[in-house]
Amino acid sequence: MSEVAQEIRNSYTIFEKFMDYCPIISVLMDDRGMIIFANKSFFKTFHLSKKVIGMNVLEVLPIDFAKNCLKNNELLLELNFPINTVERAVLNDNKEYVFDMCKFPVKFDGASLIGCWARQQ
Repeated sequence: MSEVAQEIRNSYTIFEKFMDYCPIISVLMDDRGMIIFANKSFFKTFHLSKKVIGMNVLEVLPIDFAKNCLKNNELLLELNFPINTVERAVLNDNKEYVFDMCKFPVKFDGASLIGCWARQQ
């Protein structure tokens, strides 16, 4: 592995460890809802594993929550400006949870990505 490649790998590892200790749910997805990155708070809250990286939110999150998430993502990309939303989800324990969410556009290498920070009310 080249020195540059090793530096990039080390930087990502540091970032990932930092984000895993963040108590706020953090997720990065593409414009179709494919999960690119998520932290431990995301996995713990939604009872998921890292296997969902590369999957669409429609495949892994409660369907109504996922559809609303994608609808708000469309609005975000249309506005190209951060938005704050309140989204509700019924999780595996059949309880409704309410999340305060901050979604923001992330432009990277010509792609339109969506960053999301969320905290449970």
